[in-house]
Amino acid sequence: MHIGSMTAPTRASSPPRGEPRLLWATALAVAGFGNWMFYDARPGINWILWTAAAVAGLLLVSRSRGNLSSPVLITGGTAIVIAGAASVTANGGLLGLIALGVACFLAMQMLLSTADSPQSITARFTFTAPFVGLRHAVSQAIRRSVEATHLIRSARARGWVRGLAITLPVLAAFALLLLHEKHPG
Repeated sequence: MHIGSMTAPTRASSPPRGEPRLLWATALAVAGFGNWMFYDARPGINWILWTAAAVAGLLLVSRSRGNLSSPVLITGGTAIVIAGAASVTANGGLLGLIALGVACFLAMQMLLSTADSPQSITARFTFTAPFVGLRHAVSQAIRRSVEATHLIRSARARGWVRGLAITLPVLAAFALLLLHEKHPG
């Protein structure tokens, strides 16, 4: 398998019945935990804890799909070890490299959890994993959000969900602008 086949989900069958709930619950739990851990905090042990939570979420989803393999475990463990370096350094440049390394290994873990074979790990796969992973994450988030609106039966409730989907990113952008004004760089 090569990276070209990693650009589309490798599973042609539909996801298990409870998987959307598992995906949303895991994503919300990891996001909430990360928000709580990182709010107004300096890098340190919180990076290990959040990375471990993200890895655990990916492992949970991989296990529900029946694809919990050694490469998935190894890339997740490596991400946690790299995140641990944030608690022992004060160098800003190294913190950037640590964040990049964690993002790369989490992206590889995410892509490997949908791969059919460990032979997909090549140099090209490793270098393009963050970009392919980001594209997968955005497209899946959009797809799952649309699916969630179809699960709601009433037209009025669908309107509320669509309104929230449009409003929340705008509110987040304004909140970030206000935080920036409060704590100028």
